[in-house]
Amino acid sequence: MPQRSWVVITGCSSGIGLSCVKKFLGEGYSVLGTYRNLEKSNSLIASLGDNFIAIQLDISREDSIMQASKEIEQIITSSKGYLACLINNAGIAVGGPLKYIDIRALKRQFEVNVFGLMHFTQMLLPLMGGKHENRKKRIFNMSSVSGKFSNPFLGPYAGSKFALEALSDALRLELKLFDIGVTLIEPGPISTPIWDKSISVIDQYAHTEYAPYIDQVNQMINTLKKEALSAEHVANLIYKSWKKSKPDIRILIVKHPWLLNLFLRIVPDRLKDWINLSRLK
Repeated sequence: MPQRSWVVITGCSSGIGLSCVKKFLGEGYSVLGTYRNLEKSNSLIASLGDNFIAIQLDISREDSIMQASKEIEQIITSSKGYLACLINNAGIAVGGPLKYIDIRALKRQFEVNVFGLMHFTQMLLPLMGGKHENRKKRIFNMSSVSGKFSNPFLGPYAGSKFALEALSDALRLELKLFDIGVTLIEPGPISTPIWDKSISVIDQYAHTEYAPYIDQVNQMINTLKKEALSAEHVANLIYKSWKKSKPDIRILIVKHPWLLNLFLRIVPDRLKDWINLSRLK
């Protein structure tokens, strides 16, 4: 009898996390999903069925990571199963001019998107088992196109994603020795609540000399929201990658990925800066 394989997904209250939960459940997998606030998500959790178990997790707190990891270990080991897939989706976006960013907000950005993610991954890796066990084991880390280039007023968010890209590259090489794949998901504009949260954060700096430029940023974000791809589209691509025999290294999720890759490779930095700043003016 084959072992029961489990999928763990962080940040499942909305957006990409919730879409991934629904996709994997729909394909017959057993899913453990994490929520920072379980009470707010009770009705949603109840609708997901018997193959879904909700776990309380605040990814920015060490004690919460330890507790959630223990609960997940108990559930998986008691079912005599193993962790097949970890989707590190939970994250936040801090925006604003770096001249004025509260250093505590900058630290929280990295606590959630980098340090918490890595700590949680470390705690769950033993549940994936060892080498040559003839079973698929994958980790998907939610990066962003902001992990490829940085935009004005999104420096904290981009910095955390740049860091995640570097850590994931090293982790991929280290875990390949033990037959565990690591894939970076790099979405562009996706229709999720993070857009509205980003705008509200940036608006805090409307009283500074950056006010006219922040207005332009808000207009650009509103335009991008209209052109954004759906969270379901991202979940489908993650599942498609999961089904492959060999793990992807990166999945760039934009409307024209080849064009963006070409732009990043051949356009000089000074020209990129000119394009970026001209949009603000």
